[in-house]
Amino acid sequence: MRGKPSNVVIKLDMAKAYDRVSMLLLTKVLMKMGFGEVFIDMIYRLVSNNWYSVLLIGKANGVFKPTRGVKQGDPLSPTLFILTIEVLGRELDALFDNPDFIGFGMPKWSHNINYLSYANNTIIFSSSHYGARQLIMNVLEDYEATSRQKVNKEKSLFYMNESADPEEANALHLATIFQRHPFHFTYLRSWNEELLRELLPDELVDHIMEKITPKNSPELKDKAFWKLESKGHFSMKTAWQHARKRKHEKNLYKFIWVKGLPFKISFFMWSLWKAKLPLDDYMRIMGYFMPS
Repeated sequence: MRGKPSNVVIKLDMAKAYDRVSMLLLTKVLMKMGFGEVFIDMIYRLVSNNWYSVLLIGKANGVFKPTRGVKQGDPLSPTLFILTIEVLGRELDALFDNPDFIGFGMPKWSHNINYLSYANNTIIFSSSHYGARQLIMNVLEDYEATSRQKVNKEKSLFYMNESADPEEANALHLATIFQRHPFHFTYLRSWNEELLRELLPDELVDHIMEKITPKNSPELKDKAFWKLESKGHFSMKTAWQHARKRKHEKNLYKFIWVKGLPFKISFFMWSLWKAKLPLDDYMRIMGYFMPS
C-alpha cells in the first residue's frame, strides 16, 4: 500500500547488561508484580551479598562490594534481567495508546506486537514513521535514566526489507545511530521450468520436475524447517547445543563425578580441586588473617 511506512525490526545491544542491573529497580519491579516481602528480601540478599577481589600478579588484593549488577553465569541472572527489561516492555506497550505512534504492520485480526526479550537480547518491532521512531527513542532514554542501563548505539542494529525506501532507512539511521543490517533469508519459491529448459536437457528437466518437485499448492502454507533436527522441528535443546561454547572434556571430571558415588563426596572433591574450600591457605591469599 502506497504511503504506508515500512516495517522495522530493531535489535538492541545493552552495554554490560548484567553489570548495570539496578538492585533498587529490581526490588520495585518485584513489588509491582505482587511478590511477597520474604521472597523479595531473599532475592535482594542473593544479588547484593557479593564480594569481589582484584587479582594482581596472581594474588588477590582487597575486597569490595558492588552496588549494582547480577552475577555472570548464575542461572537466575537471565530471569532477573528479564524482570528489569519488563519496565521497558510496559513503556513500549503504552505507545499503542498514543495516536502519533504507528507500530509494526500486522493483519487486522492479529494482536499488536511490540517487543521480544530473551536473556540479555531485546528486539523491538516498529515502523519507519517519524513519530514512531521519535517515541521509541524517548522511551529508551527514559529507560536508561530509570534503570541505569545503557544502549550501545554503535552495536545496535535495525532490519528493513530490501525494497524499503532508502531515504526511510537513512532517516532511521540518523535518528537512532543504529546500523542497518541485511536480512539473510531468500525465498526460493518453486522451480522456474522455462528457465530450466533453457539451461538443461529436456530429459534432465523432466527428471527434476518429477523427482524434486517442491510442494507448491495454494492450500499449503510455508513452513519453517529447523536444520539442526532431523524432522525439522525447533527445540530449545538443539538451539542450546548449537549456540553454547563447548569446552574440551577433562578426564579428571570422570574420576570426580562417578555414577553411584554420593553427590556430597563428588561435590567435596570438586570444591577441593577448584580451591573453593575455606582452608587457611586460601583465606590468607584473599587477605584474611588466620590464627594458625
